[in-house]
Amino acid sequence: MVQPVVLLSAISFICAALGSEESCYLTKEQEDDCAAVCHPIVKPLLRYFEKIQAKKSQFQNEYSELKKKYTDLEVSHSELQKDKSDLQNRVIEVENLKSQIGSKNLEIKFLKDKISELNKTNELATKILRDDIAKLGEIVKNINFDNGTASPSPTRTVQQQPPPSKDRCPQSQNETEIIQEIQIPGSDPFKVVCYSNKWIGSGWMIVYKHWGKTNYFNRTYEEFERGIKDVETQLENNYFIGLERLHLLTSRNSYELRMSPDTCDNFVVGNRSEGYMVKDTKGCTGPILPNLTKVKFSTWDRDEDGYPDRNLAKEIGYGWWNEPRSSKYFTALSMMIRRKD
Repeated sequence: MVQPVVLLSAISFICAALGSEESCYLTKEQEDDCAAVCHPIVKPLLRYFEKIQAKKSQFQNEYSELKKKYTDLEVSHSELQKDKSDLQNRVIEVENLKSQIGSKNLEIKFLKDKISELNKTNELATKILRDDIAKLGEIVKNINFDNGTASPSPTRTVQQQPPPSKDRCPQSQNETEIIQEIQIPGSDPFKVVCYSNKWIGSGWMIVYKHWGKTNYFNRTYEEFERGIKDVETQLENNYFIGLERLHLLTSRNSYELRMSPDTCDNFVVGNRSEGYMVKDTKGCTGPILPNLTKVKFSTWDRDEDGYPDRNLAKEIGYGWWNEPRSSKYFTALSMMIRRKD
């Protein structure tokens, strides 16, 4: 198809050179002579055009292949973008899982601490139970038998001390617990239970006693401030001397604190304007008392625990110096102070 076109183009070029269309009508002899002259000239042109056509076809094929590769690359890029998005989502999921694991670890640690505290509370309850059994034994010993008929001694009372108006428990006493009337400036005389045993010595004043699972101390702030249940002649299981009295005692003189198994070498309670905050606890041992420093007293009707989304006093069911590490339900609580000087 290329050769005739080229021949016609060559003839037309020759005719144009001759200046007339009629001059292009050649005889057979002239045509042969022309062919002999033109063929060597036209043949290289024909070969050149053939190469051009081959190159064009080659370029078209290469273009088609490149276009296909480009399309494949676009598809691969789209897949890579999707894989990247999937990986980013997986990273987010892994971070969320790490956060959940961290939260679970904190919960596990909290539960372990609670178990440890419950074990210690159980030990304290066991000790108190043993003490009460010993007291019951003393009561049994006091029963008098007359002519074979058992007649109980008068209602068991704790030994009464003379009416002295002291401001502390005695530094020595024979009984495990006695009733002592004390007088401190700024307060009317009131009675307290003074405690002693051979392991911790004498002079301990029980200021907060909570025995058994009860709602007895689910009281208002004003009640805790005044004191809950005055100590009479009989041994009381649940009472509190009052925040104001506790402040007056600990702010005037140096007191140590004991809430078995925890102890503190120093214990100071602030006044009402300070929220009866535990202002100072030095030399504390144990899991509960070291956490009370700078903590205010809280009740269900006066939330001073510093946690806006919680009311720890309402959660545990009684007033206390509440913060998460020291707030728990004590089934047996005996808080005692002793004057150091």
